[in-house]
Amino acid sequence: MKFQKFISFFAVLIIFCASGYPADAAERDDSKITMATVIYSLQVLTGMKSDIPTPLTVNVIGTGDIDGVYYPMGGAIASVVNSSYNVHGNRCVVESTLGSVFNVNAVLNNDLEFGIAQSDTQYDAVHGLAEWDTAGPRHDLRALFSLHPESVILIAADDANINSIKDLSGKKVNIGHTGSGYHQNAVDALEAFGIDYETDLTATEEELTEAFKLIQDGDIDAFFYTVGHPSSVIAAVLADRRNVHIVPISGPEIDDLIQTKPYYSKTVIPINLYPGATNTTDVETFGLKATFVTSARVSEETVYEITKEVFENFDTLISMVPAAQGLTAENMLEGSSAPVHNGAMKYYQEAGLQTQPSEDEPEIIGTGSVSGLYYPTGGAIARLVNADSDQHGVRCSVESTGGSSFNINAVTDGYLQFGIAQSDRQHEAANGLAEWQESGPQDDLRAVFSLHPESVTLIAADEHITTVTDLKGRRVNIGNIGSGTRQNSIDALNAFGINYETDITAHSESVTEASELLQAGTIDAFFYTVGHPNSAVVLVTNGERKVHFVPIEGPEIDSLVETSEYYTKSVISIESYPEAVNFSDVATFGVKATFVTSADVSENTVYTVTKQIFDNFDAFKEMHPAYRYLQKEDMLKGLSAPIHKGAMKYYQEAGLTTK
Repeated sequence: MKFQKFISFFAVLIIFCASGYPADAAERDDSKITMATVIYSLQVLTGMKSDIPTPLTVNVIGTGDIDGVYYPMGGAIASVVNSSYNVHGNRCVVESTLGSVFNVNAVLNNDLEFGIAQSDTQYDAVHGLAEWDTAGPRHDLRALFSLHPESVILIAADDANINSIKDLSGKKVNIGHTGSGYHQNAVDALEAFGIDYETDLTATEEELTEAFKLIQDGDIDAFFYTVGHPSSVIAAVLADRRNVHIVPISGPEIDDLIQTKPYYSKTVIPINLYPGATNTTDVETFGLKATFVTSARVSEETVYEITKEVFENFDTLISMVPAAQGLTAENMLEGSSAPVHNGAMKYYQEAGLQTQPSEDEPEIIGTGSVSGLYYPTGGAIARLVNADSDQHGVRCSVESTGGSSFNINAVTDGYLQFGIAQSDRQHEAANGLAEWQESGPQDDLRAVFSLHPESVTLIAADEHITTVTDLKGRRVNIGNIGSGTRQNSIDALNAFGINYETDITAHSESVTEASELLQAGTIDAFFYTVGHPNSAVVLVTNGERKVHFVPIEGPEIDSLVETSEYYTKSVISIESYPEAVNFSDVATFGVKATFVTSADVSENTVYTVTKQIFDNFDAFKEMHPAYRYLQKEDMLKGLSAPIHKGAMKYYQEAGLTTK
């Protein structure tokens, strides 16, 4: 029997090796044989009893140097999660990485499921700063919780005559490898004291272990590192053959740094933790927090289970890592800039933990498809707000969403702070109609202002479709569920006596998919409510299959506009679409895009956003052709929900009427 079990074990190992299971998380493929499957198969073949769930989800946590605190902290998290993996089906493994910046990028690129990153690195990624200045805000980054506090530590050789950070001028100093969080902390500290690391000192950019060797060999005079305390590796270098000490980093320069970069705070390094240092008193410095991050792509269930395990095994976690001493469940919810992942939020709500957003958390604007006009409109608003964020303290980021209905629901649920929604969807939500008939009026919905007009656009490839009535018996995309387009198309069809459930073959795809289906000949026409000109419409009119705009007009539309105050007649200028098979502008009807929020969003935030748009109105109008004919007065029309008191405050100050 033992021999048979060995043969079974060996056979499975051969299968596993032949499968080419990759070590790199970026190469994992769910279609391949996984480690969980191998473990399960071995236990079945060898007769071992197992209650391991299959498939088992393996999550990789990016940490940092093996001599730092991130590595054991990641291991501690993995340990508490893995202690119950047979219950929840999640297993965590740890990788030593280059640190914060690497981990954030790897999480966003789906090379890691989770990562540990300094709070300043998280802040920069969320706001599109520093490393992400060119790429822009990383909208998919999500926070789970904060971890131990970290202090920026400057260690100098006693014989180098360095007693303050100002003494670093002309010295040989290691500032950390590019891509690590402590590299940026070192640069911030130097700049706070007017020191340019490229010209005022001889800077090396080595990893931590190399920096230790360099200072002991006399090749550098000092080095920076950001770490939680106590740190065994710091203790080791302080106790080595060359006498060294910890240099204080304090003074009005650091006060100013903390004022301008609020993720920093003053800290103190207790000198009794490092008896090898030649200091005699505690050392003042500044620091930040380690944070645990993931991507919006990681499932809610996985994040929920991992968060739950960490918080419900809290005492076990902090007993594993000395740097975690002093952690509380409450302060683990502080210090993050990225939105809290839905899975973590679910656990916090169940556990009754407060998850108020930090002052630095961006206000998120829900938009629509990346090819529609809502997406660049949200970007234009965010850009104008963010241009002066250092003065007013408000920043905005943008998410591509399912459109109007999604945005309204997300705003009233607190998932989004702002959203762009068609005027008809705002009217229905405010009055408890259509989608909101069962739940009733959305009393917390608030209007901020109106934006560009939007036309209900009907694009067809079949030359025999020249009016709405010609759609009978055809394959027509009426828009994805939850979008404003869908309701507008249904209203248009109903106006002409067409039932979308029985008189046409209705599809419910997004505009991107609808464009592809039309070009492929899978559908005959599709509706899209959008401001013009629009890039997605340009693409479909430029496709290989010739298409045209179908007018939506007549007494049927006159009646619809008359009975629905949020609708208005509009015209699509054909000059923007030279490849469309039309010879003149196309009459149709439309709505207005509106900017909405919740009564729960602060008066100051809404006032600031409103003021930034209206005070920079000409700059806003130049950002897209669809805004060209906007007037300030028109932006206060078509609003069905009560105007938010923050917006109203600005309108009263500016002398704008809101009648």
